[in-house]
Amino acid sequence: IVSGICISIFGVIVTASFNAPTILASLAKDHEDVPIQVAMEHYKISAINFVGYSSGATGVINYMMETSKDKNYPPVANFISLDGEYNSCKYGYKKQELSHIMTSAPDKKTAMYRYIEANYQKLNPKIRVYLMEGNNLTKSGQLTDGTIPWGDSFSIYHLLQKNGNPVSIYIYPTKVAHSLLPKEKTVQNYIKNLLY
Repeated sequence: IVSGICISIFGVIVTASFNAPTILASLAKDHEDVPIQVAMEHYKISAINFVGYSSGATGVINYMMETSKDKNYPPVANFISLDGEYNSCKYGYKKQELSHIMTSAPDKKTAMYRYIEANYQKLNPKIRVYLMEGNNLTKSGQLTDGTIPWGDSFSIYHLLQKNGNPVSIYIYPTKVAHSLLPKEKTVQNYIKNLLY
């Protein structure tokens, strides 16, 4: 069985096969199946691992909800959400405590979040989900990576649990800006350890 890794960065799917990353296509509606079809036909991919970063994580969730029951697409084995944005950075929870965030829906919901909330049951419950979020050490006492609050990245945790997905969270220390998080060695090592 051959599996592939697809990474979504701001909606662009990057696939890594034989350690050679190649940008294949965007998740734009007219082209969303192109990278998967190419991978299936050219590399005989039977399962996919996704890493979605920031708003790219939203694209991955939407993609998985829309294709998980379609036999024309290989099943997703693992999804790593790196500082994912599911409810917009400015919305969230009045009660900013991790235990509350993990067990309840946000107090304010964007259209994006409401769509996920209405469709999460379309996800294959066998997909293993890892929600990674930075703990920015320069923002003392705030639950954030510096841009995306934990209440955004972890807002889908309770939905995934209800759906039966194995879901884990990873909070990692950081001092860099949100835009630099994919270059953090800690982040890269977490992802390598989860997928390899």
